[in-house]
Amino acid sequence: LIWLSGKFSLFLKRHDPRLTSTLFYVLFGIWGFAGILLHYYIILVNTSFVWLLPAFFVWSFFMIYYLMQRLNLLKAVGIYGADKEIRKGIDYRRSLSLVKNELRFLGIGAGKLTKEKEAFEQAVKNCRHDKPVRFLLCTPTHGVLAEAAKRLAKPEDEYKKIVISSLRFIAEMKQKYKNIEVRFYKDFQNFRMMFIDDSICLLSYNLTGEGDGSQLPQLHVIKPPEDERIVTALYYPFEQYFEKLWADSDPWDFEEYL
Repeated sequence: LIWLSGKFSLFLKRHDPRLTSTLFYVLFGIWGFAGILLHYYIILVNTSFVWLLPAFFVWSFFMIYYLMQRLNLLKAVGIYGADKEIRKGIDYRRSLSLVKNELRFLGIGAGKLTKEKEAFEQAVKNCRHDKPVRFLLCTPTHGVLAEAAKRLAKPEDEYKKIVISSLRFIAEMKQKYKNIEVRFYKDFQNFRMMFIDDSICLLSYNLTGEGDGSQLPQLHVIKPPEDERIVTALYYPFEQYFEKLWADSDPWDFEEYL
């Protein structure tokens, strides 16, 4: 069964990855049907079909093995979890509470983070002084912010004010803790990335003009252990993307826009 399921699963993935869940549902259906038979014949009918019991346990073991195999495939590329909605998973406050020694962030204005003032300050305080907290943000005057405000029938400078308010708080933290750097990217970025302690990447995306972003999904991408090659997991290209964008972006002097 294990051999056949592996071959069939590989066949489905190569021909149409949308069908890979089909095999699991078929196997789960058989497992559920076997459980109903076990309950009916042994408990309700009280017959001597005791051979169903070990057969059911064997199938249950197979189902657990198959499920773990699928989960391990995700972990092998660094995906350890996901949130259907950020607000119902690792939200902004929880993500800040995970920071113990390092923080890098790519987003629009970090307004959701700076809104959690106590958690934000504690996260900055936790970070190492030899590795500054780095924020890659959108300039408050970027045209996409005004367009997003228009789509929601808000004042044109609505999001500009939010970004400036966030920058003002970041500047206050800079005066207090020193270990903060901010740069502005040139082209608007669709990705939202939060790198925590050089081991976790919370990956989402920006959808301007539709809600506050907390309704969007989020991936939990984990950096491989030191004894494994980092290039084998998705953490590597996302980190490289951030670092290249950081090198190509303009430093902020903590005075402009304030």
